Amino acid sequence: DIVCLQEAMKAKTDEMAEVLCDLYPYTSLRLVTDNYMVCFSKYPIIDCYIVEYPSYKNASYVCEVKVDDDTLLVVNNHLESYKLTSSDKDDYKSIIKNYRHPDRNDSDEKYQYLTSKLAPIDSLRGIQADSLAAFVERNEGKYIVLCGDFNASPISYPHYRLTRSLDDAYTRSGNGPGVSYNRSGMYFRLDNILISPNIKAYGAKVDNTIKASDHY
Repeated sequence: DIVCLQEAMKAKTDEMAEVLCDLYPYTSLRLVTDNYMVCFSKYPIIDCYIVEYPSYKNASYVCEVKVDDDTLLVVNNHLESYKLTSSDKDDYKSIIKNYRHPDRNDSDEKYQYLTSKLAPIDSLRGIQADSLAAFVERNEGKYIVLCGDFNASPISYPHYRLTRSLDDAYTRSGNGPGVSYNRSGMYFRLDNILISPNIKAYGAKVDNTIKASDHY
């Protein structure tokens, strides 16, 4: 009934909206750097705004959706990404492959370099998670769906912080590891649907049939 997209290509989004307009008559777009965050809905979208937090090129975008007599707050998220290069990913795979044999390569140097690159982004993403948690707490008692690309695993601080107030739909009603990121030998669940306690999850799954993105 409601579809949230992150990093929707600018050139394709208008075409998408036109093709889907009969199925999803309500559309909201937010331009973030070069791409759109999009919400397609079968229900009226009555207001939209961003959650304020520091970011280089990411955002969290709230759409208030009118569902019958209730209002659902749909928070579409693309939290800060590491922006790893192909070389960075190769270094990561090399470290994992040779961790039992440190004498075989320069794993220590690669580890130090990757840590110096990842740590500031982890810190920034933590601030973003705190801002989102504050938004959720300000709207306690309302119906909330907070979804999208967290760029963080289920054992990360953002996931921990947000699931203090929200339920993880996959944990509640999914099955298996739920891997959503699928490239470069890095297989994690980075994408989430979190729901307020007054919403019940009846099923959650990762659709891995489409290979067009590095996220399922």
